[in-house]
Amino acid sequence: MAKRLGELLCAQGALTPDALGRGLDEQRRRGGLLGERLVDLRLLSPGDLTAALARQTDLRRAECDAAIPALAADAVSGGQPSASGSAPAPLVRLVDALIAKGLTMDASDLHLEPAADACLVRYRVHGLLATAFRLPSVLHPALVSRLKILGALDIAERRLPQDGAARSTHAGHAVDLRIASLPTQHGEKVVIRILDQSRPLLTLSGLGLPPPDLAAVEGLLRRRNGIVLVTGPTGSGKTTTLYAMINAIRDGSTNIVTVEDPIEYSIPGVTQVQVRPDIGLTFARALRAILRQDPNVILIGEIRDGETAEIAFRAAMTGHLVLSTLHTNDAPATITRLIDLGVPRYLVAAHAAGVLAQRLVRALCPACRTRGRPPLAHALQLALPAATGDDPAWWLPAGCPACRGAGYQGRISLFETLIPDRAIREQIGAGASEDAVRTAAARAGLVSLLSDGLAKARAGLTTLEELGRVLEPDELIPSVCGACGRVRPAGFPCCPFCGARAAGACPACGQRLLEAWSHCPACGAGRPP
Repeated sequence: MAKRLGELLCAQGALTPDALGRGLDEQRRRGGLLGERLVDLRLLSPGDLTAALARQTDLRRAECDAAIPALAADAVSGGQPSASGSAPAPLVRLVDALIAKGLTMDASDLHLEPAADACLVRYRVHGLLATAFRLPSVLHPALVSRLKILGALDIAERRLPQDGAARSTHAGHAVDLRIASLPTQHGEKVVIRILDQSRPLLTLSGLGLPPPDLAAVEGLLRRRNGIVLVTGPTGSGKTTTLYAMINAIRDGSTNIVTVEDPIEYSIPGVTQVQVRPDIGLTFARALRAILRQDPNVILIGEIRDGETAEIAFRAAMTGHLVLSTLHTNDAPATITRLIDLGVPRYLVAAHAAGVLAQRLVRALCPACRTRGRPPLAHALQLALPAATGDDPAWWLPAGCPACRGAGYQGRISLFETLIPDRAIREQIGAGASEDAVRTAAARAGLVSLLSDGLAKARAGLTTLEELGRVLEPDELIPSVCGACGRVRPAGFPCCPFCGARAAGACPACGQRLLEAWSHCPACGAGRPP
């Protein structure tokens, strides 16, 4: 069994038994994590804590890798769970080990998939899904039944999808599990969303917002009314951003009420409401009740229908700051989506305070990243000039023990912030098309998801390959010619309407120059002042 953190620190000589005792006493007195208390008392350096946690994670991962096949073999010979809900010990331990494995991998989801000849166990880590184990197919019904028992689902119902939740403790961490079953050709598939409640809430500065966008978001959160929307596809970090916004606002003098489905993390000082459609507690009905609770700030987990959207805008109109999410590809497309939901144009134009679009990309491992020429296909996929593939100043993944050979470690966010100005609001109210709003936003200086991603790729935080994985070609914001004001096609240095070179282009060859470059990487010419 992997050692506890205190035992591991003492074994490595980073901590004395007396210091460990002081840290444990402080933890009992103040609560929180042992590592945090040791660092607060200056008994342990942050570097030693990070190294010990990495070592502890490696031990737990190795322990799970060795235990899961053995537990599966024991469970095969140990019988099936009974209808009364009891389960043989090997099966219980196997399910616990599969969940623990997901925690050590920092996985967001665990997939239990039935195949014709096996039970596939897959984990989604940093947005990518990979198969970790192929268990005997005979185990699949027993594993599904065990997970249904955990989630308080009906183990006898195998024909309909079901959703449930459970809370457990692993390695001292409180973990929430969202369990969803789906009937398939070979049996029921179960997906578990793993929510580690011990993770601290992110701050706005910890999200990775570019400084201008960070200042804009902080300004939005100082408003007393209006609606702020965070947009992006599923799994792009929208809820994390909303929680960071709430974390920045809560100060004890503000009544903050949320309505969510599900409540992913509990936030002290915030009233959180769980949607219950099965008893009629929908987003819309909860919102009407919340408006009678004297709120200052209302967080809506997701705007899913026209009724919820209209109530949200009415709340923003009557002196409340409303925060919510929406599924759109970029910030300008949010306007079209709101109108499609039935929100009147005049309400969108008047009360949409800001839109923050985002994506998550894998972050390069800082220990092994290396400079080099990116593959030409990655540059062309992003509509970049072909000369980008000859530039050796970009960063590439390598792979090392710290990142377990992946070349990437963790994830970072890409952002696109739209704060409607007078011209954009007039266009929205006048019925302008989505492309017209997008062009107006580009003229107003909108920094696109691609531009933010390129800046972070240039700084060695991610790669062009990752940008191509999460950004679609039709999401690339067009450039606007500074001379004639018309939209210039992406990937070309000159305007096809007036011939003017794009701002920031090399005066000699037309290569697009990033802000940090002093010389053109294609021809060597100096950047004009």
